Amino acid sequence: MQLRFAFFLLGLVAFCVDVGTARAQSAYVATNGSDSNSCVTTATPCKSLAVALEAVAGGGTIFCLNSSSDVYPLFISKSVTIDCAANNFFLQNFPGNFGIQIAVNQSDGLSTVVLRGLVISSTNNASPGIKIVAAKNVIIENSKIQEQNAQGILDVRTAPSKLLIKDTTVNSNVGPGIVIAGPAGNAAVLDHVTSNGNSYGLAVAAGNSVTATHSNFSGNSVAGIVGDGGSQVVVDNSTVSNNATGVSGASSVRLYNNTISFNTTATSGATGSFGGNRFSGNGSAGTPLTPLGSASTDFGQQ
Repeated sequence: MQLRFAFFLLGLVAFCVDVGTARAQSAYVATNGSDSNSCVTTATPCKSLAVALEAVAGGGTIFCLNSSSDVYPLFISKSVTIDCAANNFFLQNFPGNFGIQIAVNQSDGLSTVVLRGLVISSTNNASPGIKIVAAKNVIIENSKIQEQNAQGILDVRTAPSKLLIKDTTVNSNVGPGIVIAGPAGNAAVLDHVTSNGNSYGLAVAAGNSVTATHSNFSGNSVAGIVGDGGSQVVVDNSTVSNNATGVSGASSVRLYNNTISFNTTATSGATGSFGGNRFSGNGSAGTPLTPLGSASTDFGQQ
């Protein structure tokens, strides 16, 4: 009887410990928060994203209650949404090798990270603003990544994965603004993205595919868009202007209905066109575009 009671007590203690360490589905950060708080109610927010990340469960959401800031890099190893769209969170002048690094195991049930409303800026070291090492899905929305001494956004995932960047500005970085460089065929979509004042606006390595729409790649010191041989890049309804080279491709970039203007060289290397592109004010036209597809009436466009 005593032995049975002892086992019951052990089980009760284990249950209580498990409940006590259970993580919440929501966590909160605020300027007036404290990292000694629980973070899990609006009345007890923490101050830093790193502490909130510890408090929230995998697949949960961190909310910014007001516009806050931090100087510490953030390492994300589980599925999470960081939603600061209503109140921007500023990650500035951080030490280390990244502002945010995402490394979520593919075996994670969701393997998805969503970042909204972040402003990432640091000139302290040669580090990317956001470095994506692993995760099936990454979504970056309503954010600004600027003034890095390396890439703005660097995607080097080794397993096939997806990236969506929407309503985001990547500007004034020493390296390329956006780099899609995983070796296993990552797919990215850029929607209403501005990538200006970097070395490259968008750089895509072999084996990766990118679709960019309603975006702006301007004022980049080397090229607005570059696609290595073996990559697939489609750009439509976008502006490529005031770059050293507007578009540089090795039979990898296809254009439709874009404005390509005031570049030193408009296009370099074999670049395909579905039509509707407007060239104006470039120092030289560069390599002529290669028409793609067969002619059709407006009614039967292909």
